[in-house]
Amino acid sequence: MDFLLGVAELIGNGIAAAIEWATGWRPDERTKLVIDWIGALSSALLGVWGVIALIRGGGGATKQDIDKLRAELLAALAARETAAATAGREPASAAVHAGFAQDLNAAIDTLLEAGQSKALEDTTGAAAEAAIDALIAERAGARERVAKSEAALWRQKGALAFLHDTSAALRAYTRATELDPDDAGGWNKLGHLQDRIGDLDAAAMSYQKVLSLGAETESPALLSVAIGNLGTIYQKRGALDQAEGLYRRALALYEAMGQGEGVAVQYSNLGAISRTRGDLNHAEALFRSALAMLEPAGSRDKIADLYDQLGQTYLGRGNLDQAEAHFRKSLALNEELDRPEGMAVNCGNLGIVYGSRNELEHAEEMFQRALVHNRSIDRKEGMASNFGNLGSISLKRGDLEQARRMYEESLLLNKAIKRKQGEAVNRANLGNIAKMSGDSPAACVHWRQALELYREMGATPMIEKIEELLRDAGDSAA
Repeated sequence: MDFLLGVAELIGNGIAAAIEWATGWRPDERTKLVIDWIGALSSALLGVWGVIALIRGGGGATKQDIDKLRAELLAALAARETAAATAGREPASAAVHAGFAQDLNAAIDTLLEAGQSKALEDTTGAAAEAAIDALIAERAGARERVAKSEAALWRQKGALAFLHDTSAALRAYTRATELDPDDAGGWNKLGHLQDRIGDLDAAAMSYQKVLSLGAETESPALLSVAIGNLGTIYQKRGALDQAEGLYRRALALYEAMGQGEGVAVQYSNLGAISRTRGDLNHAEALFRSALAMLEPAGSRDKIADLYDQLGQTYLGRGNLDQAEAHFRKSLALNEELDRPEGMAVNCGNLGIVYGSRNELEHAEEMFQRALVHNRSIDRKEGMASNFGNLGSISLKRGDLEQARRMYEESLLLNKAIKRKQGEAVNRANLGNIAKMSGDSPAACVHWRQALELYREMGATPMIEKIEELLRDAGDSAA
């Protein structure tokens, strides 16, 4: 402080001496005190300016340097356009040229505001460009941090929306992936939601993104998840060979990681493939192996799915009591866990059991319950199955027209979601109705379409059944 006052007194004495020299008037002590205070303020301002210069990296470009840089950059811009015209290329219009000049000036002002005047000493503009690059990187990093934070909020919103509104959850996870495209979990959940509403193409693209991120990061965990989920897409499209290949790749990854739950899920997936192909014994063995792995871990949602898979296997053998028992065990777990998708599947399968016993009222009740659950989550695959099953109830009651309407409703949904197995079932059932209505040519058209789909899937039991129907109808396609 004493130093600052000393500097102030020196400045004040200098000012007083200058006044006396210029005017011949010598300031009195009171006036001299005012002059000393002016000196104190001046020294303080000089001190602040010095600190700012030090913080900003003093010794930066002078106004002369900056003006020179402006002039040289603008001259270079003009020379570029002159060269373009000389070479026979069309130069920029006056308005475009003025726009470039405006941005050049703005770049210089930006660097000055950012305390980067040192970069302006290089009148070639190279140092200034490097400094702008640094500012871009800094601001991009800040923007990325904000985007990731916002994406996390959208994922949280999506999880909450998933409890009651599939469409809202889908919108939230879509926005999350837009903001944070490197988050594999967001893409995976988006794929599940797209799969649920039947948009298999979109789901496949989301799972492919997870696969790409897994490859980039060399993450076996991401790769196994993506490959397994892509297998479900191929299975729903009826491409059983491709689905099996993907499930086996995922299985190998899970085994290498020692991830028992993942291994069990792939056993279950492979079991479903075997059941579709008619190998019920192999399917059951895989389901029971998966169940033995999951029960000690207490994975109740996956255990519920396996009970349903075993129920479907018993249903395929015609063992209705065992099928019902397993469907009910699955339903009890899904009700405890409040899983609408699982409850929908269970109710639908129980409806098939009751329908097979000719308990049509109970069957219809279960199909309607399944339809309510599926509609609540906009699960088109499930709704298609429910309409098809309701058609079968109408068929058993002899109401062919109502049965046809239900099968056609189911067919529209299955075609929309490209679910080959469901479409094949619908075609076969529509053929049966045409046959019962006395229209054998129309029946054969539907059966041939069904046969083509079953052959593409390699579903041996159904291929044999449809071929027999066509032979009985005298159709050569068999």
